Amino acid sequence: MTDNTEITYGRIRDGFTAVHHEIFDVYHPIIGDKATLYYLYLLRKRNNKRDSPDKGRAWDGRIGVTDKFNFGRATLVALDAILVAAGLVEIEYRPSGRGKPKIYYVVHEPLEKTEFCEKETEITGRVMEAVASNREVANYLGKEFRKKYGL
Repeated sequence: MTDNTEITYGRIRDGFTAVHHEIFDVYHPIIGDKATLYYLYLLRKRNNKRDSPDKGRAWDGRIGVTDKFNFGRATLVALDAILVAAGLVEIEYRPSGRGKPKIYYVVHEPLEKTEFCEKETEITGRVMEAVASNREVANYLGKEFRKKYGL
């Protein structure tokens, strides 16, 4: 009988981002493919420097994101609404000195599954409020969620 408890990690490297299982297990069915991808990108770009005043924030410009993933600006607005409603990001606007404010995303860790389940009704309510505010949001939600709520 062999013990299969050892995990092979391959090379140990710096420069990685841990992805929690909850993103795919509990958030993805609600937030959908594009919002999941966008969240993972923001998580990857998040500043994790311990002593930085911008720790936890990502600020890649929307032009770069729209080019990288072929998302239009209207899509990003809808995805922002989804991620905010799900509690995965907060959006801050700061003066840039060039007329338009710079957007910073405060990128949160996902809730653990048990905590998510306790707050799922609240999260669902915020997502439905986002849909009510911008009907386009419904087009990007997870297929299970859209089917369950008739969207």
